[in-house]
Amino acid sequence: MKKDNNAKPDSILKESKAMVRHSIIYSLGNFMSKSIGFLMIPVYTRFLEPFEYGILELVSLTTEMAGMILTLRISRAMYRFYFEYDNVEDKNQVISTAMISFGMIGILGLILASLSSGFLAEKVLDSSKLYHYFIISFSSLWFGTINQMSFTYLQIRKKSTRYILFSSFRLIISLSLNIYFVVFLKTGVVGILYSNLISSAVMTLILSIPVLLTVGISFSKNKFKEMLKFSLPLIPGGLANFVVLVSDRFIVKEFGSLADAGIYSLSYKFGTLPHVFLTVPFFQIWSVRRFELFKDKSSEEVMGKIITYFVFMLVFLGLGISVLSQDVIKIMANEKFWSAYKYIPILILSYVVFGLFNHFAVPILIQKKTKYLSYIDIGNGIFTVCLNILLIRRYGIYGAAFATLICYTTRIIALYIISNRLQKIYFEFFRVGKIFFSAGIIFTFCYFVNIESLFCSLLIKFAIALLFPLVLYFLSFYNPNELSMVTQIVTERSLKAFWS
Repeated sequence: MKKDNNAKPDSILKESKAMVRHSIIYSLGNFMSKSIGFLMIPVYTRFLEPFEYGILELVSLTTEMAGMILTLRISRAMYRFYFEYDNVEDKNQVISTAMISFGMIGILGLILASLSSGFLAEKVLDSSKLYHYFIISFSSLWFGTINQMSFTYLQIRKKSTRYILFSSFRLIISLSLNIYFVVFLKTGVVGILYSNLISSAVMTLILSIPVLLTVGISFSKNKFKEMLKFSLPLIPGGLANFVVLVSDRFIVKEFGSLADAGIYSLSYKFGTLPHVFLTVPFFQIWSVRRFELFKDKSSEEVMGKIITYFVFMLVFLGLGISVLSQDVIKIMANEKFWSAYKYIPILILSYVVFGLFNHFAVPILIQKKTKYLSYIDIGNGIFTVCLNILLIRRYGIYGAAFATLICYTTRIIALYIISNRLQKIYFEFFRVGKIFFSAGIIFTFCYFVNIESLFCSLLIKFAIALLFPLVLYFLSFYNPNELSMVTQIVTERSLKAFWS
């Protein structure tokens, strides 16, 4: 027994190091693939009006919704079924079957979606003359989804160097084309859409086609049926969950204006930063590792503790963004967009809660009970639309932000209750509660810091936010093993730095 107890901290340290190493790599890759919209904020907010920014966001969201149907959620099945087999040929056939099946179905869907572009433009953008915006965006969707499957293959194979290289290239070409179309040609929204299409097509040529040739062009009818059986129950829930994600911006536009939708969309860009740069890359490696270890029951406690560390990092990052957002927006954006800072902390908290989904959903995915995810998301989707209408009509953009927080919270609670009945979930509620409490104390303190100089304000708020780990120390958050692990890591790094 003693030997086992001594082994646990080593197991946690080993897994934590692996998670951190891979998460950093995929975080960089994800930053490069997802940060284009964020890095372009200074350009967009100076060359686009708020209503144009709103148009860009609504076109993108409508296209994503169409993508939920066209992809059949097969990309998620790639993770699950790749590790179902031990034979390399079968593994490769899973990847090839997924890419070929989407490619064929996606072309048909692209044609149907394009035919409805006039109707969508009229309903979403209040002008059928903008139908070509959707045709361009739908074309980008087809290429982009094929590319995403290729990136998923690199993640599964843990080809992190290639992942970074291709992500870097995608970032460079996308930023270059965006700047060329928006700044030099001054083509506005349509230029951004064209740059996305061109960059996606180029990535298909240099990444997706080579990946398909590497795994071999092979289609398995049986594997396709199995993946379809796994994925189809996820589509209704996925669409309902997407409604939760995007309905607020459509309803803000309906009860407000395209300009309001543009301002709220900017706050959303900041609000989702912890999700994009920490949650997504963490679960890119977590998803693979969890399916590798799901048969090892002894790993549950280790994984549960790692999730606590993940929440710590997620809240720490979200706290920093929340306290600095007002000053940062004043530096980055045109004055017309400054009011966006008010909604950012609420949205960040929403996405911190949202980040627990992939941990709580593990029992459902492992036991292939994906219908429960659909039940949860459909119910929550209906609740979200109703709550958005009620709160946005009365409180405007604030109502949208609070509706997001409430709906994500109820979704996570429902998911935990159902998943925990299928398989016991290891989760340190008391310690996670201390994390949120500490962040609340520091955010409240920073809220009352009011300094005219932007530089001084940023510096002081940043320094206060860095006290977060210290506040947790005084709340006895860290256990002796964790303090020992930190001491060991710091000592090792110090020795290496001294002797290098």
